[in-house]
Amino acid sequence: FFFLDHLQAAPPPLAARRTPPPMDEDDDCDCSPARADWTKGAAALALASVLLFASSWDVLEPTEWGVVQNGFTGYVELDPERVFEGGRHFIWLRHSFIKFPRRLVNLEFSDFGRGESDQAPISARTGPDPDDKESGGQPIRLCVAFQYQIARRDVPRIYQTFGALHEASYLRFAQQAITNEAQMFTPRAFWTDRKKVEGQLLGKVNETLYRQGYATVHDLQLLRVDFNSNYEDTITNIQLQEQLKVTKTYQLEVTRVSKEVDILSAEAEAAIARINAQAQREASVTINQASAAAIQMEQGAKATWCAARACEYAALRRRRGHSAPLGAGMPSSRRRSAGATTTFCATSRSSRSTRSRAARWSSAWTLSGGEPLSGNLGQSRGQATRFEDRATARAPPPPPPPP
Repeated sequence: FFFLDHLQAAPPPLAARRTPPPMDEDDDCDCSPARADWTKGAAALALASVLLFASSWDVLEPTEWGVVQNGFTGYVELDPERVFEGGRHFIWLRHSFIKFPRRLVNLEFSDFGRGESDQAPISARTGPDPDDKESGGQPIRLCVAFQYQIARRDVPRIYQTFGALHEASYLRFAQQAITNEAQMFTPRAFWTDRKKVEGQLLGKVNETLYRQGYATVHDLQLLRVDFNSNYEDTITNIQLQEQLKVTKTYQLEVTRVSKEVDILSAEAEAAIARINAQAQREASVTINQASAAAIQMEQGAKATWCAARACEYAALRRRRGHSAPLGAGMPSSRRRSAGATTTFCATSRSSRSTRSRAARWSSAWTLSGGEPLSGNLGQSRGQATRFEDRATARAPPPPPPPP
């Protein structure tokens, strides 16, 4: 408005002071100097309004929260319902947003040299070792990362408490919580039960940040645990011995299985040897029994032949009228044999078994030089009778009786 008042109060330019040219009676155009000045002022006013209206807007990214700050007075709107989210918003002239993260934000304690670390590793101390309770624990350095998120309703409280520098306070709260919680674990737990350690550190950091910093921690990672070099060497040796124990256990298992295979092979070989020995024994028994049966049959055939010849001789003696007993004048042993032969011949004459008698006479006939009898030997009494007649016919006539 000051600019417009200045335009109205300013003296007309030299060109306007000159006498205007005379107007024709037919010319209706009103080209007075005052009308031209008002036209220029309206254009300037419109341009200024457009600029002022454009300056009354501000933008938030989709991953940001924002509270409005008055640029004239410095007042910040802290009503939770007036916390803005991502987008373009009309907030009046010389008003701006104080921005807070809406997404998960990563904070890290490490020395990895990637340019992503917010602070150096946390120096802490473990609880006492169960094997050495007087040691008071081991010093450690923990590389930790955690991710926090701010809720919309908590943005005004965070600004009231920390202003726009809340992350520095969050790092301090997390470091103190991790240092205190690390003393609840033995040194061994940091490598034998690491998941449990991470879970308890996460719970402690989340509790601390939510109570003191109004933020929620969603996850925490235990990136690295560093002990003193002497203790590290001890841990390494312990792990090597445990690995060696596992290796020896597997080797022992392999040896056990190998020996079991050897035992099974030996048992199988023993069973095979036993079966072979049993088969050989049974074969030997069968062969010996067959050999004995063959010998018995051979001896029986010989005895039958001898008996048949003796019977034939006895019959011849009887037909010739020899009265001396068989075996007279022989030694006692031969007399016993002759007596047995006589008894056998007598038994043969009185036997009712036509088959056995015919068989004995047939064998005697064949062995004495006669032709073998045709047909089934010893099947009928007629064959045996004919054999006796033929034997009698072949016999020489009996000698004359002694004087």
